[in-house]
Amino acid sequence: SLVNSKMIQKQLCTLLQSRDAHIVRDTLKIVACSNLEWPTHELITALLHALRDENEDVRRGAIDALRNVGEKEATQEVFTALLNAL
Repeated sequence: SLVNSKMIQKQLCTLLQSRDAHIVRDTLKIVACSNLEWPTHELITALLHALRDENEDVRRGAIDALRNVGEKEATQEVFTALLNAL
């Protein structure tokens, strides 16, 4: 899948840093719908940051995106952040 490219993931991280909630939400939808097998640490960090966003749609999108994280990246940090988001 194209989203597993480090270059693409770097661009996704940049988009996730936008102040525009619509851009962040749409970026999270892309990640959630992708076959993300090898997420970079930076992308995981950006997704975890989105879990704490003030916008409920962004937080929901982050949860959906993190569901799609490969097993190797489903660390205790990810599980804890998801539980706290509930």
